[in-house]
Amino acid sequence: MLNKLFYSFSAAARSGLINVLLASSFSYLITFCASIAYAHLLQPNDFGIYSFCYTIITFCLLINGFGAASGVLHFVSKINDQNLQMSYLKYAMRVGIIFNIILSFFILIYAIGTSIPIHNSKHILIAMSFFPVGRIFIDIFIAFLRATQQNSTLIKFSITTNSIILFSNIIYLWINWFDIYNLFGLFSYYYDFNPSI
Repeated sequence: MLNKLFYSFSAAARSGLINVLLASSFSYLITFCASIAYAHLLQPNDFGIYSFCYTIITFCLLINGFGAASGVLHFVSKINDQNLQMSYLKYAMRVGIIFNIILSFFILIYAIGTSIPIHNSKHILIAMSFFPVGRIFIDIFIAFLRATQQNSTLIKFSITTNSIILFSNIIYLWINWFDIYNLFGLFSYYYDFNPSI
């Protein structure tokens, strides 16, 4: 019984399952720590606005890249030819980026063109509207690393990108280089005070 358990564990370690599990766990831990840090660094009203806008972005990311990352994982894992794998990666990047740019413009149009019920959330949503474009790079590259079984690179990439995102957001909120409500002040000023739009 112990031999079977040890064999199963060693087979999982050889296949890279442990690395993928560690990378995913670290990603969830970073997300959890980020939510605690944001709650402490932001005022309750500001945290509510951030959460509202982030929920809209997360809802839109249900169709992230039109399945490009899943396609990379599915198709690249079936082939061994590196040139063909890179072709799939390039194609997925093109399709995913184009789709997420369109998705970002829809979020931007929603933020500008509708009356959002939460005061001051329009500015934040405009600032966050191009988040899907950056997210697709990370998702496709992680899918490519998983498909090509580059598990040690996957864990390094996942830890690095999540840590950079967390610490850059915390530093931005802590230093408060500029007022986030005025980030797009000139752009959104017209839309806030022009009742005909």
